[in-house]
Amino acid sequence: MLFPVRSARLAFYALAILSFTCPYSYSQPPDQKQVFAREDAYVAEEMVMHHFRGAVLVGIDGKIVFEKAYGPADEEWDVPNTPKTKFRIASLTKQFSAACILILQERGLLHVQDVASKYLPNLPAAWKGVTIHQLLTHTAGIPNADHSGQQSVKMGDRIAATPEEMIAGVASKPLDFTPGTKWSYSNNGYILLGMLIEKVSGQSYADFLKSDILRPARHEGLRL
Repeated sequence: MLFPVRSARLAFYALAILSFTCPYSYSQPPDQKQVFAREDAYVAEEMVMHHFRGAVLVGIDGKIVFEKAYGPADEEWDVPNTPKTKFRIASLTKQFSAACILILQERGLLHVQDVASKYLPNLPAAWKGVTIHQLLTHTAGIPNADHSGQQSVKMGDRIAATPEEMIAGVASKPLDFTPGTKWSYSNNGYILLGMLIEKVSGQSYADFLKSDILRPARHEGLRL
């Protein structure tokens, strides 16, 4: 089920509100119970009115001071969300893919103006002229899979599919448009970028992300 964009931003708004009402250092701390009660009431109302589904966590001075989950994790089976529910992060992955590509460019291992087929030689002939930059900016014309009916199940909505299997599902299709002439959101374009990251780095996507983004960020003091 797709929910309004409003719902996807609620947790961020809640944390933003709390960051102002509960600063990390203050001489006269506000009544945290009242602050969190207001936050809880706000998110609970959004759950009812706008179908918010998710979890909210607030930390102060490195300690968790509020965490609560809202709505069902699975409506079909009436399973509620909990603070430990694992969510599919979906397109949040794209920003990390883009960062990985730029890291590889900084190291001289690729350039965003290179054609992707330079690193993925088995791409369909019609895709040979697509550049990495076009994949990054959704201007490559790479078609998306048809996610209707049983094909949706086969293509990974409920059963895991490899990147190669996902691309194979559209490899015989023509490009949606001449690369660089239009914009169209393409999940498969970013699947190709993930495959390219693995090919150029010699690591799995997860390992490269962990070693070159998450661990350095943790070292700098970010809690990831």
